[in-house]
Amino acid sequence: MPPFQRFNVSLTDVNQATIKAGLHELGLRNQDMAVHSSLTSFGYVTGGAQAVIQASLDVCGTVLMPTFCEIGRTNPPPEDRPDQNGWDYEAYRVDTTDIAPFDPNAFDKTTGLNVSEMGRIPAEFLRLDGTVRSKHPSVSWAASGPDAEWYVAGHGANDPNLPLKRLRQRQGLVLLLGVDLAGCTAVHLAEEMAGRRPFIRWILHADGIVRRVREYGCSDAFPKLAPHVEQLARHVDLGPCRAVCYSIDKLVSAIVQVLKAEPEITLCGRTTLCRCQHSVKGGPIEHGEANTRGNPSELRPLGCLSSNVR
Repeated sequence: MPPFQRFNVSLTDVNQATIKAGLHELGLRNQDMAVHSSLTSFGYVTGGAQAVIQASLDVCGTVLMPTFCEIGRTNPPPEDRPDQNGWDYEAYRVDTTDIAPFDPNAFDKTTGLNVSEMGRIPAEFLRLDGTVRSKHPSVSWAASGPDAEWYVAGHGANDPNLPLKRLRQRQGLVLLLGVDLAGCTAVHLAEEMAGRRPFIRWILHADGIVRRVREYGCSDAFPKLAPHVEQLARHVDLGPCRAVCYSIDKLVSAIVQVLKAEPEITLCGRTTLCRCQHSVKGGPIEHGEANTRGNPSELRPLGCLSSNVR
């Protein structure tokens, strides 16, 4: 990327062309990129979410966006309750009154996106022709561009970070549009690389079987990592929206070092049980398995490449 530059778009003319110009100021030219976004951070955008999406597609190679959902979420079977899993098994139960089972054969771009949580931009991104979506039951990703199919293929229940591992392999970028590191999923990849196991949850499938799924932990304290990676960031102001761009490889590598030196930096401060408390200790422990926090080589492998309590 080029040296730091500040590019300001006036509050009255944020549109596809000015967003595209701002992304060029960040040094973006055909690289693959994961986008985390808040449409409201822009104030008013001529063309709305579609303008933001199209500007990203015009500038970048393959664009990825998180499209998480909670289809089939159910309670842990009595015989499958790992320790240190960010779940108070005695005090908390999922309300399964209206549970809709997860059917991998029917899961597609229109299935179960929580728009209020994920935002309008990913919702509109899913509607585009050419966008494809992975079939992870909890933390699916959508992609559009030349290598979209490759990024989402084989994103199974046991490897939540797979699309981001592939983005790192490609030396891709992370773009934050009006959100901070609490909304940056690459930090969860850094957690896994630092030896923290993803959490285990349970999904009722359409065949009636309850199966495990691996997913992320609490991200509320991730903004505390920002000073440690500020030297890696490039900034652009698009009206009231602050856009921040990182190399995913440099960002993840730097955060891994911080997590090893200051593991408690990711504690959110809640006094009740939260996933971050168990993540700092290494994450879920299978019965009969020792806690191997800090030694990823001893961790049970997660898939082909390796928020909130519930």
